[in-house]
Amino acid sequence: RAERAERVSREAPFTVVVDAPTGPSLRRGVIDMVFREAGGWVVVDYKSDRIPGGTAPEEAAVKHAAQLAAYADAWTKLTGERVIETGVYFLRHDAYVRNTVT
Repeated sequence: RAERAERVSREAPFTVVVDAPTGPSLRRGVIDMVFREAGGWVVVDYKSDRIPGGTAPEEAAVKHAAQLAAYADAWTKLTGERVIETGVYFLRHDAYVRNTVT
């Protein structure tokens, strides 16, 4: 999908201001890949985690949900455009777990 996308950015650095309990704070990071499709942006994070035997990739992806949500929020703030999907790609398992953002 990324190869067919309108725009693709890899290793996209960001710095945004976020509200924190102690007041405004800077959040910095690097998004592994973002690409733009017709409906909006897709944020992808690569993981080299080994998924334990008997665990579905969808279960393993749950622990990365907060990170992906932070990346989606940052990308929306930077671009002013909608993130329609986030996903985790487990490199060692060739498994992509997507989460549609509403």
